[in-house]
Amino acid sequence: MWRCNEWHPSLPPDPRTRGDTHGGPGAALPMAPLPGGAAANGGRPAAVLVLHGSASSGAETLDVVRALLLLTPRLRTYTHWVAPTAVAVDGDTGSWFGSTRNASAPGGRSFDGPALSAAAARIEAIVANEGGRGVPRGRVAVVGFSQGGALALEVGRRLGMSGGGAPLAGWVVGAGFVADVGRWGGVTGLRGRLLMLHGADDAVVPLAAARESAGMVAAAGWNVTFEVLPNEGHVITSPSAVGQALAFLFEVLPP
Repeated sequence: MWRCNEWHPSLPPDPRTRGDTHGGPGAALPMAPLPGGAAANGGRPAAVLVLHGSASSGAETLDVVRALLLLTPRLRTYTHWVAPTAVAVDGDTGSWFGSTRNASAPGGRSFDGPALSAAAARIEAIVANEGGRGVPRGRVAVVGFSQGGALALEVGRRLGMSGGGAPLAGWVVGAGFVADVGRWGGVTGLRGRLLMLHGADDAVVPLAAARESAGMVAAAGWNVTFEVLPNEGHVITSPSAVGQALAFLFEVLPP
């Protein structure tokens, strides 16, 4: 198993390897401690928050991240990766918010608004925690898949409307969607860069719903790149799509 001091053998174990770094469940891949760490890692410290899809966990997500980062080892040397695990209102883990079928709602489902807000507030707290460690918002990126992608978009809306500081470095959303369309009505002036990747054959999140979501986010002010992936379903596995996502992160979080 990978341990934090295997990457930099001279460093002591990092206590932030457990949990979401803010007291909740999850997992993290740490970098060198910030004092003197930038020179040791070859880049300015940065953080990437990874939000899993429904019925998954932060630990499972980081297992995938570990493998993918082998493709871009330089990015790994100066980024701290945080993957919180969803905790529902009833205490169960695995889903960020509940949903029910609703034929009149976009995408055919209605979502639990209070749970969505609570999850977004938790992610905002993790962003603030990174700031307390010395990583400014402009050096934080968020990656979300499916329901985690919906959460990422909601966090971006909330942070953008709060006027509390600079925008985050960038957002990558795979198979995602806007969970509560009503919250985006009339929203303008947001700043940020978003890469949305969606499988052409996604049977879970309809492509039309993803397109509509990308349009709403773009209308609110974000710089949106929306890519439809041929022959891809809900789970995005193509090497070209993975490479595009990693290249985007390296672009918005340069050394």
